[in-house]
Amino acid sequence: MRSSDPDAIPLILTHGWPNTVVEFLELIEPLTSPGAGEQAFHLVIPSLPGFGFSGPTREKGWNRYRTAAAWAS
Repeated sequence: MRSSDPDAIPLILTHGWPNTVVEFLELIEPLTSPGAGEQAFHLVIPSLPGFGFSGPTREKGWNRYRTAAAWAS
């Protein structure tokens, strides 16, 4: 979710297991459009591999390191 503020800072929000990105829905508006004088953020809210809105994983070994590497690429 992109903020309309050109000075917004990118921020990744990651859900825990077994939750989904739905737990962040109420945070989107306050973080992307916080009000005058407050820091705004561009939000990246990916689903963990195999959960939420991502498809099922095809191989084993999806730990926090592999997930971080996949998100960084």
